[in-house]
Amino acid sequence: DVVGNGLVASQSGGSINVKNNAKISVAKGTEDNSYYSVVAANGGVVSANTTKVSGLNAYGGYVSNGRTLQLDGDIYIGASSAANIAVDGRDGYLKGVINNSGNLELILGTGASWYNTATNVSEKDTVSHINTLSGCNGTIYQLADSNDITVGKYGNALGTYLNVHYTHDDSDPTKILGGNITINNASADSEIYLVTDYDANMNSAEVQNDVLDALAHKLFYNAYVTGERNLTAVAQIAEG
Repeated sequence: DVVGNGLVASQSGGSINVKNNAKISVAKGTEDNSYYSVVAANGGVVSANTTKVSGLNAYGGYVSNGRTLQLDGDIYIGASSAANIAVDGRDGYLKGVINNSGNLELILGTGASWYNTATNVSEKDTVSHINTLSGCNGTIYQLADSNDITVGKYGNALGTYLNVHYTHDDSDPTKILGGNITINNASADSEIYLVTDYDANMNSAEVQNDVLDALAHKLFYNAYVTGERNLTAVAQIAEG
């Protein structure tokens, strides 16, 4: 582990671009004044496993390079800073929260995982914020100690469907653990699947319906109230 920060862009106009396979792991901050970031954009721009394209199926923006990126630690993006990150493939992952007051575009590719749980003690109450979230069949894991996630824009013209996997209470599966996910706006034909695992306490249709209802209440789609209908959400119980 790095005792310090990982990818850092700390000056106005400064940038760092990771184009190949990479595994970056930083030490965990164990005291309230001890803080390490696996990605830290504080005035600059961090790019990791992404390429900016134009005219791809009428889409202009960032796409994944298809490399394996493994990030173990929290992400910090300050005001007037930016990052674009693609976590792709079954070996790709992010393990940490996202403290973001700048601009972050995050892509979760097929099989990739994001475990939304803090690695620094000082980040244990952080709400992860993503300006643009997209991808195809990646999974966000909301664990018992995971806080809320807010998303400014979900999806893009290439199509997006992601999974959010929740844990539940061992004795009462209708108690879904982990924070909510709030999506402000979505691109057309976007999909999101809210999932928890089956267990023996779900052996009746009534309990299963209550579990599905509890899962559904973990998602907030703000633009729905103003008439937007771009997001399809599905609650599911996975086989144990």
